[in-house]
Amino acid sequence: MLASYAADLELSRQNLCALLVLREITRSQLGDLKKRFAGSESRARSTRVTARISSQTTKTAFSKIAKANGVGSDDAAAFVFRAELQTGWLKGALHA
Repeated sequence: MLASYAADLELSRQNLCALLVLREITRSQLGDLKKRFAGSESRARSTRVTARISSQTTKTAFSKIAKANGVGSDDAAAFVFRAELQTGWLKGALHA
């Protein structure tokens, strides 16, 4: 699902994930996303998605946000990716 969404935007899945992680670092919506998606972690784990972030600063910032919200980086990323699939924010921003 995430791969086809990324393809629609002409991005690799990894690049889409990296963009969404960067957006979360600047927007800090993880607390709200956790409330919205926390009940469905088992489904989130059914597909593993890897965001390849080369910047250690970015990795550390995202990990700190996740920790501050009481989740690990994997769960935090799953919440961010699910929110994007539901809202289509990036697609809307690019096609506005």
